[in-house]
Amino acid sequence: MDLCNVNRIVMNILVVTGFISFSICSYGVETNQNDLRVIEQLSSQYKIKLPLLTNSEFKQVGYEVTNGRVTKLGLHGKDISDISKVCQLVALKSLCLSNNNLSKLPDAIGQLVDLETLDLSNNKLLTLPPAIGQLTKLKIFSLDKNRLKTLPDTIGGLRQLSAFSIEHNDLKVLPLTMGEMSQLKGIWLSDNQLDEIPSWIAKLSQLSVLDMRDNQVVVVSKSIGQLLYMTELDLSGNDIKVLPSFIGNLKQISTFNISGNQLTALPKEMAQMRNIKVLKCDENGFELFPSIITSLTSLEKLYIRGNDISALPNEIKHLVHLTVFDIARNDLRTVPEGATELLKLKTLDLSKNRLKSLPKSFKHLTALQWLDLSGNEFSRIPESLGKLVNLTELDLRSNRLTRLSRSFGKLINLTRLSLNNNKLEDVRNLKTLRNLESLRLHNNPLREDVQKAYDDKSTKDFIAFLRFNI
Repeated sequence: MDLCNVNRIVMNILVVTGFISFSICSYGVETNQNDLRVIEQLSSQYKIKLPLLTNSEFKQVGYEVTNGRVTKLGLHGKDISDISKVCQLVALKSLCLSNNNLSKLPDAIGQLVDLETLDLSNNKLLTLPPAIGQLTKLKIFSLDKNRLKTLPDTIGGLRQLSAFSIEHNDLKVLPLTMGEMSQLKGIWLSDNQLDEIPSWIAKLSQLSVLDMRDNQVVVVSKSIGQLLYMTELDLSGNDIKVLPSFIGNLKQISTFNISGNQLTALPKEMAQMRNIKVLKCDENGFELFPSIITSLTSLEKLYIRGNDISALPNEIKHLVHLTVFDIARNDLRTVPEGATELLKLKTLDLSKNRLKSLPKSFKHLTALQWLDLSGNEFSRIPESLGKLVNLTELDLRSNRLTRLSRSFGKLINLTRLSLNNNKLEDVRNLKTLRNLESLRLHNNPLREDVQKAYDDKSTKDFIAFLRFNI
């Protein structure tokens, strides 16, 4: 809430209890005595200090006054179990009760008709009273990490709500009346027990963010295809086997997460997602790289780890804006030349595949800063790596490396290097890497004096040892 115009405090009155400071605002506007009495009672009951604040962070403990009324109250993490007194602060616009011990809410919650922001996350709520629907000015509402199994039908009365988060509860169904929340722009429903995407969601014409990860959804309903302004959709961690063709209707989508499902293919209609920048397809059942991905030329980040993909198409080169590519834990045997044309790549994870070599053109990926080649079958480090002079982190652990090439010493910007679990005997070509801050070399057959130096010295001192003694 914007509090730039809150009156300056000109006088603080210390309360005898010592728990709180009451205030009189400038311009002769005295803080409502009933409001002050409630603040004092809360301080005394829960043995906490509630300072008067200005321009506070939302979860900051304390209260704010506007035009003589308490309009903002923060009671985060104070073991609050009863908010009956809080409900007397009828001018509240912002209320934070997160991380407390609330198991129920009084019907009097309905008196807070001016509330715009309400945080009840991390409590023990089993139900909500029907009176919750009287908070018709509410815009932001969080119920994360409670024990809710149902929501009252009156929840649909919150028609000004723009952001609604109900993550980590036990919800199996959602009331039909939620379709009346016509102003909703974002709804977060992850970690519940929902087995379908509700049909009423199609009525939320302004919805741009939908998070339904880690539920039990099997079928993607047609209602999703009607959310034409959707920009972020997370369906990860469900039991979806097929993405329907109407998913292509989401032409404005920029971030799409379908990881942790049972997909084996992607529909060709996804080619209509011309604005997509982030696609996450980890942990599915892909054996072939979905060819439709190569037509998503706006992609900047692609995650497809934990599948059974054995080859990448050369058409991967069309993803010219890609900066992050994670294809770890697949079955790759080779890296195609096309992949080495992704000149904007900064992060590349090829770990836990079956790679034995890299193409000579790999040297063209000079924008790379983070490269993971661990858990493959390299017996020697490709010379092309020596050209990647912008690398700061490189992981080559758990391969079959027996030596480090001379070109390896050109990676002078490396700060983190992992070479553990290989067959290295000679590591003299590390001596030029003066910027190394972390080096992992254990489980290699190093020379005895080198092993002792590695065990006894810091990374920088070890590099100095190599430089002057090997």
